[in-house]
Amino acid sequence: MIIRNAYNVHPSVVEAPLSKHPKVQDVRIVSVPDPASVEEICACIILKEGQSVDSEEMKTFCVDIGMVPIEMPGYFIFLDEFPVVATLRKVDRKKLRLIAMEKLGLTE
Repeated sequence: MIIRNAYNVHPSVVEAPLSKHPKVQDVRIVSVPDPASVEEICACIILKEGQSVDSEEMKTFCVDIGMVPIEMPGYFIFLDEFPVVATLRKVDRKKLRLIAMEKLGLTE
């Protein structure tokens, strides 16, 4: 659960609509620290082979599909793969959060 401006946002509520973007192969949502809103939503995206997209295009897509503003990611980062847990069955969201914070230059 992500706490953003006193609202609870579940990652799957944001992941589902973003995964419908035609260039997106996979998406995971993590929280990153934000002094203004406690936590900010960060969309970690793996694009389909040969595709390219930027944060502005993703923001426009969110507006076009009618995403509620409180659920709209503040950050979009693009990765080649997600870190996985030792069993290789699930995405390691804790490591993914650290990767996102590093890419965005954020600290706790």
